[in-house]
Amino acid sequence: MRLNLLATAALWLTSQARADDDFSARVAEILSRPTFADATVGIKVTDLGCGNVVYSTGSDAPLIPASNQKLLTSTVALAKLGLDFTYDTKIFGSCPISKKGGRLAAIAADLSARGLKKITGKVYADGSVFDSKFLGDGWDPDDEPYYYSAQVAGLNTDLNVVKVNVAPGTVIGGPPVIKISGVAEADEKYVKIQSTVKTTASGGQESLVFDRVRGTNTIILGGSIPQAAGSVTFTITIDNPNAFTAYRLAVALNNAGISVSRNPTTPGKKPKGAVELASSTSEPLSALLRLFLKPSDNMYGEALLKKVGREADPRKPGSAATGTPVFANYLEGEGIDTAGVEIVDGSGLSDLNTVTARFLIDLLVHNKETFTAEEWDAWYNALPIAGVDGTLRAASWAPRPRAMFMPRRAR
Repeated sequence: MRLNLLATAALWLTSQARADDDFSARVAEILSRPTFADATVGIKVTDLGCGNVVYSTGSDAPLIPASNQKLLTSTVALAKLGLDFTYDTKIFGSCPISKKGGRLAAIAADLSARGLKKITGKVYADGSVFDSKFLGDGWDPDDEPYYYSAQVAGLNTDLNVVKVNVAPGTVIGGPPVIKISGVAEADEKYVKIQSTVKTTASGGQESLVFDRVRGTNTIILGGSIPQAAGSVTFTITIDNPNAFTAYRLAVALNNAGISVSRNPTTPGKKPKGAVELASSTSEPLSALLRLFLKPSDNMYGEALLKKVGREADPRKPGSAATGTPVFANYLEGEGIDTAGVEIVDGSGLSDLNTVTARFLIDLLVHNKETFTAEEWDAWYNALPIAGVDGTLRAASWAPRPRAMFMPRRAR
């Protein structure tokens, strides 16, 4: 199967750029390499200070954006939700207690301090603020176990992943020691481990592999781990973030000394007459942008897309179906040419998204010209810096532009 390298490069330079022959020649030499023989490439480099186009080739070619999609998502989220927007989560019970608390562990501690010692029922989740389609259209099913393809729901916690730690056992040929997010395998109730991993003699090669059975929380581990090896940690997605959040709250309550069943429950609607006991408020969007853009976190992209859709029509659960029209309407209203643009998700995981390098440059210039100083600073400072931080830490470009540059191999 032939692999095409689809590269969409949208860069803007904060230092004075010179569209000289040397720069163009360097780019042409790179694109002439065998790596790009079968590639479709779109590049546009613009000096943000004066608006001059430094370099351009194939800038109107519609290409899969990968994480460049986050530039669009963050722009629309900022425009529609505002810098001060927060996600609010509420905890309800059948009877009232004195006052409200903070996030999961803090909520549990606060409830315990107010005298709550036992919950005779169970902890349930109502994530109906968003739809129950936890994965995006065009996402590769083979990616589902991996952290970057985490499901997204109305309730999300721990980035909807677990950390599975595998350490060598004490007996050669015996099982390893497994912990899930710091909890012994025997004490974990949300995910189930099916392991054929064997402990081998020191000096051998570690060969661990993992998978998660689709539609379940059964994690499969295989391979071997030598006795002298250190432990290996995998970050693996869970199924159904709503139920996972309820489970994690039940764990937090138990850790705070409040007796309640930790058995996972099926999410449903909040009962009529339930009393609010506590609430949890996220950081504002101005801070969430850094958590979203610096590490290129896909979960934030989908949650923002769905929230924008929910805000546009509160009668419906937030979804990609309600969020993507808001994106399209915003671009039209701002006069940004969307030729070659298809919007399917908020993270860029979908191979059904397309953008052009020209569109991305137009979006960046638009933001610089229309954002308030406070909005621009929050957004611009949330972008990864080449060679410094985030997903561009390993890049070694000079000068160091802030950018979202993500080559994508088409399947």
